[in-house]
Amino acid sequence: ANWMESSRDYAREHHLSEQAFSSLAMGTIILDNELRIVHLNSVAEQLLENNQAIARVANRLRILSQNEHQRLQQALKGLVSESQQNIPQVISIARNANHPPLFITARRLPQRDRLDDSYHIALYMTDPELRQIDQSQLVMQAFGLTPQEARLVIALANGGTLEEFSRDTGISKNTARTHLYASFRKVGVSQQSSLVSHVIRAIYGL
Repeated sequence: ANWMESSRDYAREHHLSEQAFSSLAMGTIILDNELRIVHLNSVAEQLLENNQAIARVANRLRILSQNEHQRLQQALKGLVSESQQNIPQVISIARNANHPPLFITARRLPQRDRLDDSYHIALYMTDPELRQIDQSQLVMQAFGLTPQEARLVIALANGGTLEEFSRDTGISKNTARTHLYASFRKVGVSQQSSLVSHVIRAIYGL
């Protein structure tokens, strides 16, 4: 049976996120626990077709560079492992000199989104050459943050402080700190500098 038919709710929710991702010019690929591609949106299809650095081969992702391919495989195997913490992985894929690299943020789908007893992985592909993406939407999807948490980490990534964020949004510093610690937990870091670098890599691929 087709995996999408196994849950009408999931399919409807997926359609909504599909529209959002397409408008954000973000490629979305869903892999099963065997790392086979079970779904990709139109942006992902376009990205896979229009570059020589990464391709779909026998329903799996293949990166031309052996080193980058091994890094991707290790990251994905870690994400499908029960024993590993679910920390999103950001991988850059070099292209030829005339194009900036592609960036893939990989995360394990939360338990509530699982389609059976095995883990699935969502990959979000961004291409700096495509139109500007909505940063907060990308950060929310890639790291599972709430809108307020996403706004906070983007403000910090842009050089802001916790105090400025709390003043600008009208929330207490304690609430801002709560958002910060929740973001630490979801991104899998324990320091603000690590949080910022993860988010900057996901958005800009730096």
